[in-house]
Amino acid sequence: MKKLEIYICMKRLHLVLLGILLVSFIIFGSCGNPAGSKVELPDTIEDLAVIDSSLNTISLSWTYINSTNNDSATINCNFRHYYEYITDSNWDMATQCLDSTINISTDNEYSIIVNNLASRTSYYFAAKVSINNSAFSIVSNNATGKTRGLQVIDDLIVIDTTDHSITLSWTAPGIVDDTGQVSYYDIRYSKNQITELNWHLANQCLGEPIPQTAGNIETFEIAGLEMNTTYYFAMRTEDDLLNQSLLSNNIAVKTLPY
Repeated sequence: MKKLEIYICMKRLHLVLLGILLVSFIIFGSCGNPAGSKVELPDTIEDLAVIDSSLNTISLSWTYINSTNNDSATINCNFRHYYEYITDSNWDMATQCLDSTINISTDNEYSIIVNNLASRTSYYFAAKVSINNSAFSIVSNNATGKTRGLQVIDDLIVIDTTDHSITLSWTAPGIVDDTGQVSYYDIRYSKNQITELNWHLANQCLGEPIPQTAGNIETFEIAGLEMNTTYYFAMRTEDDLLNQSLLSNNIAVKTLPY
């Protein structure tokens, strides 16, 4: 009989505890928050834009206004780049920009320089804002930009040949989208085909012409060559920061016999 009374008391206590838990659930919600409350997400950046570019960098700017009620929270911004439009679906596939997590405050404009990018390459950029590295916004608008780069000369040809000279011709290249003007030409020749590996061994010409704006036709005569001899010619361009283009097409031509 005593065991039965203990059992009944335990059942009643169990029911009381269940009732307390049920009331707590109704009042505070399943996550321990007040009923009806939601986790407040940070605002999304909506004006991310490209403001400048160089050979291997792109500069971005944006404005951020923190409208959350949590003024003491740490708000961070994480930038990523990709070869196609960035969405929430492919966010994890995009490359995180190095040194791009920036602490940002409220109602201000900010900028960042994204480094270590490939030259002459188009990129999509986007960002997510987080609060205390836990609550994340949706992906920002995409900003697109292209790094600078030197157009590779691919139409180098021979237009005249003598027993001791060769005259070359090509179209003046540009910078970014094949416009603008490069700063220097570096023309070289060798008795062997010129590649990236043996470029430094080839004979460097002197007196190359000052580059014209992109699209103009350039010519250059190389004298002092051996007669009846096959030579290979190739060239590079340089900008004002001495960044070099890739190697042009090779041409092979034989000087005339005496």
